[in-house]
Amino acid sequence: MPSSIHLSTTKKRKLDLLISQANQTFAASNFTACERLCRKIDRLVYGLPNVLNLRGSMAASQGKLERARSLFEQAIRAAPEQADFVSNLARVCALSGQVRKAAELYQCLFSLAARHGDQQRQKDACDALIDLGAGKQAVQLLKILCEQYPDDTELRISLASAYSSLSEYDETHQLLEPLLPYADAYSAIHVLMGDLEAQEGRMQEAERHFRQAQMLEPDDASALIRVVSIRKYRDPEDTDLRALQRLYREAANNPEARENICFALGKVLDDLGDCDQAFRYLAEGNTLRRQRSPYLENLELEHIDHLIRAYQPPLESSGLSNDAPIFIISMPRSGSTLTEQILASHPDVDSRGECNAFECVAIAAQHSDKKPLTLDRISRFTSAQWAQVGQDYLNHVYDEEAASQYRRITDKSLTNTRMIGAIHCALPKAKIIHVRRHPLDTCLSIFKQNLEGDVFCYGTDLTALGRYYQAYMRLMDHWRTLLPEGVMLEVNYEDIVQDQQGQTHRMLEFCGLDWNDACLQFHKRRSQVNTASVAQVRRPMYKDSIAAWQRYEKHLQPLIDVLGTDNPWISEGRGRQV
Repeated sequence: MPSSIHLSTTKKRKLDLLISQANQTFAASNFTACERLCRKIDRLVYGLPNVLNLRGSMAASQGKLERARSLFEQAIRAAPEQADFVSNLARVCALSGQVRKAAELYQCLFSLAARHGDQQRQKDACDALIDLGAGKQAVQLLKILCEQYPDDTELRISLASAYSSLSEYDETHQLLEPLLPYADAYSAIHVLMGDLEAQEGRMQEAERHFRQAQMLEPDDASALIRVVSIRKYRDPEDTDLRALQRLYREAANNPEARENICFALGKVLDDLGDCDQAFRYLAEGNTLRRQRSPYLENLELEHIDHLIRAYQPPLESSGLSNDAPIFIISMPRSGSTLTEQILASHPDVDSRGECNAFECVAIAAQHSDKKPLTLDRISRFTSAQWAQVGQDYLNHVYDEEAASQYRRITDKSLTNTRMIGAIHCALPKAKIIHVRRHPLDTCLSIFKQNLEGDVFCYGTDLTALGRYYQAYMRLMDHWRTLLPEGVMLEVNYEDIVQDQQGQTHRMLEFCGLDWNDACLQFHKRRSQVNTASVAQVRRPMYKDSIAAWQRYEKHLQPLIDVLGTDNPWISEGRGRQV
């Protein structure tokens, strides 16, 4: 209660009772009664920060995120030192897709908790940053905490998790090794170790760690979901299926948890061939994700059209002669990870995975007035500015040590599909391999995967997914006509699967690399793979993913209405080199 408000003892007792009752009704999800009590409190003292926070919490629970945000902001203005209010606002911003704002708030929460000596709150803020994808900020803050509390095991686990989120595997492993004796007391250690083992292709060891985590936390679905992602299911009576169904029922009031469980159930049932039930769960999971998605279809499609207008001939060139980078581009779930693994199995090639390095250096590019990069500005870049972007990228991914060992590096960042014009301007000698797959197989596979990142939220609705795919085709048609001959090679996933050796020859020749038999044994390559394809690329070449859409045809009509069932985009100009 603000110190400037003075109440009689009787009114203060009444106020305390009303606040207690309001909190109880909120905890019971009786929002009508809670609001009625809040109004009674308003008549005694209007604008109490605790009441604003309570109303914000009610709005958030009902999915009214904009109203919740406004109420939490009012509560914070009235009581800026209340950590609960900042935490609530940060969570609502995260749910609304305002990731940057949420990350700023969690960093503020960390500082606020530090002033009050609340170590647990500081750790929770760091864990939230990791979940938001702000791993770098989390690492910085967790290092501070680990220095202050060197014997705190949970802090070291959180720091390992932050490094893992950044694909900093060596650091993750170094932190986890000393903690292994305590693993049976902390399921998170087993989860992180399982992630490391899976990324390096040791699936049996990964499953053993995930099972240990599952035993320690049977009501937490995260470890079981990881098991599902690396297993193939054949038995409809499998205990994993029953466990997921139990967790699904128990998550009825937890939409975020239920969303992830739905995708896992869809995967198991797909393995078992029960496409009707699989699709039911997949549709529910996508609906739940769409409800918290910030995706604005019109803006997304307009951005692609703006890209096409921004890059028109003649293109400016940096003049850089470095030809080391090989950019592998595609829609998600189209074979880019498989293609990268084949190429990176060559002894002269090193993999950078989905590093997003080019986009990062391009976004960081600024004019002398320090204003941020826009498409309008980038269309007016000079040769010198493009040279700076290209050199910054090379400095990031191809340092002297890498250059001394490898002739080529691969970069399969999915967002590079939009960066092709900029990539060619900055690195005109770089090679680009565009991997294509049947549109319906591509879109179905996206719909079946709960891909991380708001950029992929177009995949939660079949009609919107089809329209996005059409926009992607328009963009790739533009790059195809814009790029000079010999810059981009187009390969089809289906061709790679059916003629691995022939297509590998084509790609190696395009990249100026000699033949090496190791490329045919890509699944044996010891490396980290941190994508949704982690389990698939550890298997020898298989063909059961071709024409997978036909098993779901009756469920895909909204998508088929947009795209049709044939595939002229791939069949025309098959195996084209641009």
